[in-house]
Amino acid sequence: MFLFKGGDNLYNYDSELPSLHKNDQSYMDYWYRLKGLATTMFEWKGLPETVSERYLEDCLFYFGSAVFFYDDALGWLALQGAREGVNVYNDPTKIRPISAVKTFDAYDLDECVLIKNTWDMFPTIVTTSRYAESLWDIDVSRNVNIKAQKTPVLITTDDKQLVTMQNVYKKYNGNDPVIFANKNTLDPNSVRVLRTDAPFVAAQLQDMKLSIYNEYLTMLGIAKANQDKKERFVTQEVEQYEREANSMANILLTPRKEAAKRMSELSGYDITVDLRADMETAYPFYATSVSESSAVQTISSGTVRKGTASGSGSPRNPDATNA
Repeated sequence: MFLFKGGDNLYNYDSELPSLHKNDQSYMDYWYRLKGLATTMFEWKGLPETVSERYLEDCLFYFGSAVFFYDDALGWLALQGAREGVNVYNDPTKIRPISAVKTFDAYDLDECVLIKNTWDMFPTIVTTSRYAESLWDIDVSRNVNIKAQKTPVLITTDDKQLVTMQNVYKKYNGNDPVIFANKNTLDPNSVRVLRTDAPFVAAQLQDMKLSIYNEYLTMLGIAKANQDKKERFVTQEVEQYEREANSMANILLTPRKEAAKRMSELSGYDITVDLRADMETAYPFYATSVSESSAVQTISSGTVRKGTASGSGSPRNPDATNA
């Protein structure tokens, strides 16, 4: 399918690509941009060096969950996990980490942490794909509407006048202010303009696209989505809007905070997660001070497999853990 030409310059896309490929390109452009917003809105701190924040958020985005666990060879990891069994709360009883390079045994829940994207483990890819398609659809409609404003020129002629009419069109296309022609060889009625009479709605479609984009940001919980309209709102409306955005953010943030707390207890690292700093600026009513990232108070040796109970973020002597 792919959207870019082969060769040395992957970004030099071909203007002659079929319409289907151009549509694919437009959709994927929107999809990856929206995906980037969803996977970078949270900031994890205190993670072990062996844990990839990028991959952790990718797992939550694509699969709705991830598993945090300790591997004797690789250390602490956060990977995609296959859930096995079920308890009375509909949570799995075991989780088997999944990797393309290594096979792992299943871990009991007291040996690992199930990290949830939402409490229902709903993957963000579903929402992102839906909004990317809406943005793409409006983009296509807008482009079609703009092209419909063109007034193509229809020239009817016979073989004898073909060259003459081609020269006339060259002058027309070259914006010549005056075109001279032999009145005996050129019939002015043979040149006429085709009108589509399509209404110009591209501006309205652009407004609709911005509205849908803002709606997606609100679904993620990004309160600056309608920042450009805030000056026209009364204070009560602004507060109501931002409370709504905060509630949407909590759908994603609360399970992450709970997981970070349990990851800290299990590993001995002081692991925290919150909205990134620029998100806080957009969230004047968001209580980022309500953090569940306090240092681990008491950790029994039977709970901590490897790490530090000091909350310093550096691993302690592994041998001392099992002493």
